[in-house]
Amino acid sequence: TSSADFVCLTHDFFRGMAERCTSLSQSYLDLKPVVESRHFIFDGVSVSGFTLQVEDPESVAVSGDTFEQMVGNRELKQSLLGVADKILLYDPRTRRNPSKELGDFARTILLYGRPGTGKTMAISALIHELTTRARQLDKPFRAVLIGSDVKDKYFGESVTNLKRKLSELERGDRICLVAIEDIDLMLASRDDVNVNAADKDLLHELMNSLEGVASRDLGNAAIVATTNDIKGIEGALAERLQENPLEVKGPETAEDFAALFRIK
Repeated sequence: TSSADFVCLTHDFFRGMAERCTSLSQSYLDLKPVVESRHFIFDGVSVSGFTLQVEDPESVAVSGDTFEQMVGNRELKQSLLGVADKILLYDPRTRRNPSKELGDFARTILLYGRPGTGKTMAISALIHELTTRARQLDKPFRAVLIGSDVKDKYFGESVTNLKRKLSELERGDRICLVAIEDIDLMLASRDDVNVNAADKDLLHELMNSLEGVASRDLGNAAIVATTNDIKGIEGALAERLQENPLEVKGPETAEDFAALFRIK
């Protein structure tokens, strides 16, 4: 688990815990005074009764993969560095991005390729690049990671979890990257007869969020998703994600494979 995973997971855990406690508070009125009298403070989190204050990390320190460590995928590296260049042009004070105003800003990026070609590493390297450069530019940055853990056994909670994570896209005071791994496995097609209502609601919420990002696009946020098979993604969702499709090929040349063996 990377530093970004840990920070985002901790942040979302306390957010979810606070919301759950608040929703249950009226059911246990005899315990309400006990909870309200308790106060806890630890790094970045203050809990006072049913009130939670979380100091959102303006940037997430990532000590994981870098583009220099990636083997092969030369065109992909250049494309993702270009993504970083454009999103980092965003100014949180004026809430403007010249790249977006010139019509040269992709809101969605789809990384596709065979298993083991480096899709996860590419996301990690992009987050590392954005984290490092945003800190140098003194700009707030947040990475939000969405995986199968967003699903909850309680009906309706999965959509709540997804909404909470995607709410970062609505903020104009920071640069944000939302990463969704294996999106074809997490969200099935609406036409699949075996898909349950909860999964259809998840897909519907993500589609609405993508529409929302498009309508209020400031040039500060992007969604990057990965898939082993583009054909496995629900049709309408695939159309929205393929604003900037990038193939992840992995090692291709003899030099690439030699470098790979040296790393191992």
